Amino acid sequence: MKLNRNMIVTICKRDLRLCFSSPTGYVFITLFIFLSAAAAFWQERFFADNLANLDQLNGFFPYLLLFFIPALTMSIWSEERRQGTDELLLTLPATDLEIVLGKYLAVLGIYTASLILSFSHILVLFWLGSPDPGLMIANYIGYWLIGAAMLSVGMLASLLTANATIGFILGALFCAAFIFIGSLDWLVGDRLNSFLARLMVFDYFGDFAKGVISFSGLFYFVAVAAIMLYLNVVIIGRRHWPAEAGGYRMSVHHAVRAVSLVIAAVALTAIVGRIPVRIDATAENLHSLSGETRRLIRSLPENRKVLIQAFVSPEVPQAYVETRANLIGKLGEIGAIGGDQVQILIHDTQPFTEEARDAREKFGIVSREVYAPGTARAEMAQVYMGVAFTCGADEEVIPFLDRGLPVEYELIRSIRVVAGSERKTIGVVGTPAKLFGDFDFQTGRRLPRWKVVEELEKQYEVNTIDASQPITLQMDAMLVTLPSALPQTHLDNIKDYILDGNPTLILCDPMPLFDLSLSPLLPSDAQTNPFQRGQAPASEPKGDIDGFMKAVGAKWNPAQVVWDAYNPHPDLSPLQQEIVFIGRGNKNPGAFNHSDPSTAGLQEMILLYSGRLEAAETDKISFKPLLQTGRTSGLHQWHGLVRSGFFGMSINPRPRRLTTGD
Repeated sequence: MKLNRNMIVTICKRDLRLCFSSPTGYVFITLFIFLSAAAAFWQERFFADNLANLDQLNGFFPYLLLFFIPALTMSIWSEERRQGTDELLLTLPATDLEIVLGKYLAVLGIYTASLILSFSHILVLFWLGSPDPGLMIANYIGYWLIGAAMLSVGMLASLLTANATIGFILGALFCAAFIFIGSLDWLVGDRLNSFLARLMVFDYFGDFAKGVISFSGLFYFVAVAAIMLYLNVVIIGRRHWPAEAGGYRMSVHHAVRAVSLVIAAVALTAIVGRIPVRIDATAENLHSLSGETRRLIRSLPENRKVLIQAFVSPEVPQAYVETRANLIGKLGEIGAIGGDQVQILIHDTQPFTEEARDAREKFGIVSREVYAPGTARAEMAQVYMGVAFTCGADEEVIPFLDRGLPVEYELIRSIRVVAGSERKTIGVVGTPAKLFGDFDFQTGRRLPRWKVVEELEKQYEVNTIDASQPITLQMDAMLVTLPSALPQTHLDNIKDYILDGNPTLILCDPMPLFDLSLSPLLPSDAQTNPFQRGQAPASEPKGDIDGFMKAVGAKWNPAQVVWDAYNPHPDLSPLQQEIVFIGRGNKNPGAFNHSDPSTAGLQEMILLYSGRLEAAETDKISFKPLLQTGRTSGLHQWHGLVRSGFFGMSINPRPRRLTTGD
């Protein structure tokens, strides 16, 4: 069917001229900007979260349109009928579709102008902070799409009456159906309610609100607008309907067609929703899953479907806002690409509610008391941030996702554990660092296992390796901590294992603060505290760490400790410069090696009293630096940084620092 574009444009211009020739259009735009600004900025959560975004407006925006869309469309048809101009309009040399499209483009133009003028909200955010431009673009695409879909709904309501007031009420009711239809579980069965929930705007608009442009969201809003415009055309064309067709009234024919079209659209939306075409518009790619994560999810066993239930507080203190947003965002992305293999349920959980009881009784997830600043007196808030993973009889629980935990890693690790995916094997060499815990003869107490071991055991098969004998165990990787504290026989066995081509992570430390007696420059039987009781068991002398490191391709001087003046956190300015911050702001383009996947995505790292690694003079092993300090940095000699006193060894808080320029 060929459309007359000139006729569509003429009708559009006519309606725009009628709107702006009276105060109606200007009043609408002014109120829209004022109330949207109030929703965005005049809420306590905006200042409590302390984030330069439009989250508060995003949560309120569909409800805002519930009143503004009917106000904009209530007279689009009804006023024509009241004034009698509809007869003139319908006698134009234009098809019903061209008339509908012309009037639709007119109201869409008014709404678009309102959104463009509301860009002032973004200017406010730039004045207050540093908003994410990509997030803002995705937000406004979502605003435009949901408005474009709702305008067609409001036009249909206006077409059913000649009274503008009734048109407003009908428009509000029709738009409310798309906002509240998924809340009818008390009225209809679960199966029907699950079907109707696919018509709600929140899931599709939510993608754009968090900065993701999804194909399913685009399809949904386009489908709603297309179906509603089709119904507009059908109702306008009723003046041409015959009384009957095939023995049935023509209204019955069109009603069946409309219902069939809606069912087909819902089915197509469900199908399209399984297509994981999503564009993360945020500058930091906050909602993008790594390629490895996508591969791991797709490799889940088909007979092991995973149910993820997140129990999250709807409102959290400022310190946990980012963690909550990351958790919900990552869960949404995992659900989008997981298909039938991964089902996501997010429960808004508050104390003394049914959700809180289920979290506690089924999974042992309880709230954590955290400090909530922002009031005249110190207050503590009960925060839920737990996730439960179930697959058949298997269960894995993250009781609380604390700040700083890598959300994506924690989620994927738990999914793979509960799904019974094949685990890789990690070997941890036993060293005086005692990662697996031990009895401390000097203090007379048992040392707990290190957290790193607990984390490794969640995802890998972890074995303890005795390096006093040749290492023959088949492993995927090996971890060696503080090799400088090991005797020579151990170092030789580890070196032979590495040179056979086995991947190994070596953690060297010139100044292990948890136990200075393990420093490589001190003998094995060194006493750093004269008041320690008991006597440590005799141990072999430390081996040649310098020769060991050169053999594996690196040169390390254990007598040197690095310092760096770069510190991007004003609230951490009292920290010594030996606590080194590695970041892009240290004016060294090579702070992170962007060609290596282990450091390409990093933004910041902190190292405590770290040393310096250089390439050894060998052609057999390649050396690739991953982290570098800034130019305002230098090296300390170990004996100039550590001082002895009556109470043992301690760190010199004011050492002399000389910049090396390296």
